[in-house]
Amino acid sequence: MEDFKHHKILDSGFAEQDSPWDGIEYAGFWQRVLASIIDGVLITFAAFVFLFAFIFLIDSPFSGFINSSFIFLAYLVIPGYKIFMEGKYGATLGKMALRLKIVDRDAQPIDMGQAFRRYALYGLSFVVAIMIFVSFFINSTTLLTVFTQLNSLASIAIFLSCLFVAFDDRKQSLHDKIANTYVVKNNGEGYGGGFS
Repeated sequence: MEDFKHHKILDSGFAEQDSPWDGIEYAGFWQRVLASIIDGVLITFAAFVFLFAFIFLIDSPFSGFINSSFIFLAYLVIPGYKIFMEGKYGATLGKMALRLKIVDRDAQPIDMGQAFRRYALYGLSFVVAIMIFVSFFINSTTLLTVFTQLNSLASIAIFLSCLFVAFDDRKQSLHDKIANTYVVKNNGEGYGGGFS
């Protein structure tokens, strides 16, 4: 971290005592993994609750279509949740639970544009997942095979992106590098503003 702080100070013209990075620590690999697991559990639980509500409460000739539409909309919830929470609050619920926050290169809260760019790599997997859903819907085994293989490649890309955290000096994943963001321990006064 020292090298980064001094490099940052030279780049930005800050004197060392004015550095916004003083006292801020990067979030570690396992902290970020645990935050992702918490988010995954919460999203999966919410999705199952809504899915079972649709299955048991809707009994009509259109129920198959409605349930398929629900599954499609459920795909939209995940990127919406991640982009909104990170852009608005600087953290998903999983990160909040572990007191982690996403900041920009000046240790300030990120905006929606950066949150969207952070999701870009996951977005590839998201698009492929939608195409798998469409392949099921139109009953095309050829497309299903192609998109399933693409999904495997997208999953590998996401895995490698996350693995960057374990080896990068600044604990940045590939999607952090794309958006020029950092995940840090939140030592500030809350999730709505910057660090104190």
